[in-house]
Parts: sequence; C-alpha cells; structure tokens
Amino acid sequence: MTGFNDAAGVASSSTIKGKYVKEVEVKNGVVTATMLSTGVNNEIKGKKLSLWAKRQAGSVKWFCGQPVTRADNAKDDVAAATGTDKIDTKLKKPFYPISFRTDEAGFPLLRE
Repeated sequence: MTGFNDAAGVASSSTIKGKYVKEVEVKNGVVTATMLSTGVNNEIKGKKLSLWAKRQAGSVKWFCGQPVTRADNAKDDVAAATGTDKIDTKLKKPFYPISFRTDEAGFPLLRE
C-alpha cells in the first residue's frame, strides 16, 4: 500500500482517464485530476483540480478547487499544493464547499 489510489481502493492514477483528464490521483483523501496537455482549452492544459472532504458537525463538507495536499489521511486540514499547474478558477477563493448531511441511517456506507 502506498497511501495513494491503491489504499483508497481505486484504479491506478494513470488508468482513470477522460476526454479532458490525463489521470486522477487519490492521496490521503484528496482526489486530484490532472488535465490533458493537448485537445483541451488552453486555460486548463496540464493543470490540476482537487476535490476533498472535511468532517464538520455530523456532516461531510466537500470542497473543490485549486490543488491541495493533505499530510495525514486521519486529519481534515489541507495545504495549497506547490507548483504552477493550478487551474485558474477566476474566483476569489481557491476552493468552494459542496455540502451534504450524513445523519441519515446507513450513511456513511460501510466498506466490506
């Protein structure tokens, strides 16, 4: 186990692809998509975008934005990733929350 995609139970980063996506890496609870360098809009060529969650008062709050890293899978805090390969979201904040409640029966789903 590397703490990356295999530890999260998903395919290797290079096999998760899309029309505009080169690869998707999962590391310490942060999902980061790297865009292709050809055949896509110039503003996203080779750039990265992250999706991550934080626990908050019985809920899970999801964030999407410029790439981040998390040092420890057991912690919620993230730091801005280094490098110049960030998608310019043209928004004032580097990330935005996407929320849903987790107080319903059967959530979160148990992993077998």
